[in-house]
Amino acid sequence: MSIPKENADSAGMPRKGNRMKPNAKRTCIGVAVALFWIFSAICLPPVLAFLLFAVAVCLAVIEYTRLVQARGIPGVSGALVVATLVWLCCVFWGGGGAHLQTLFPLMLGCIVLALSCRVLFDSRIERPFETIAFAVLGFAYLPVCMSYLLCLAQMGDCACRGRLSAQGLYAVLYLVAVVKACDIGAFAVGTLCGRHKMFPRVSPAKSWEGLIGGIALSVLASLGLTLVAQRVSAGGIVAPLGLLGAALMGALLALLGVLGDLIESLFKRAAKIKDSGGLFKGMGGLLDTFDSLIFAAPVCYAILLWSLR
Repeated sequence: MSIPKENADSAGMPRKGNRMKPNAKRTCIGVAVALFWIFSAICLPPVLAFLLFAVAVCLAVIEYTRLVQARGIPGVSGALVVATLVWLCCVFWGGGGAHLQTLFPLMLGCIVLALSCRVLFDSRIERPFETIAFAVLGFAYLPVCMSYLLCLAQMGDCACRGRLSAQGLYAVLYLVAVVKACDIGAFAVGTLCGRHKMFPRVSPAKSWEGLIGGIALSVLASLGLTLVAQRVSAGGIVAPLGLLGAALMGALLALLGVLGDLIESLFKRAAKIKDSGGLFKGMGGLLDTFDSLIFAAPVCYAILLWSLR
């Protein structure tokens, strides 16, 4: 579908003259929010760091339900927030990713049962299929995928239930830095020389030149952090990647970050909402901050876990 030039701003494609400022804000605030939680996890007791993370994920879930409600589908934000808290608590106090294979089908079954009872007894819900489907999607999309940040933070020899390890926090720092490096590189290169639109139907401002620049900076960040990991005790989880593995991991995480950003942009366009939330002026919401980490976190956890074996 073509977008009229006069409506380009409202459709998410700012004119070249004013594109830099809002995008720069969004990128910088996204990096700041992610780094804030990492340093909070280092300085605060593990329980407080976990509570900050849980509140942020719950706010992102509420923003997701806002997108669903904009499509005329009854929201189930209360049920999703409760399910999110239960899931994150089970992951944090259950020892990270060790029990997810058992926990996930159990939680998913309970959610489907609870939602089915809700639509059965609530006569106001006229679209039960869509209500249940979007709620299950929201549970898998946000709390499940984002919980792998907790799984990463609990990796390492010193980690245990309800605790975070130094090696795990370095792995989280590695993930966030590599993914957000793609955002920064894509923005810088795309602003300077972006000519060929990558996905104009979903995100008109993204270009293939920006994607190449983002991947290049992510690979450099991955190599640098892997070299540091090989020289510090806290890098024991990232160090086994090696330089070739680090380069491949950087490129993969960059692509997953872009994919997460595009899918969240697709959701917003389907809901006809420019920003998922308004927590930060000029940034949008926490869902806009987390979008590039949603798919990268579980893949990063799986690869680092495999590299340790």
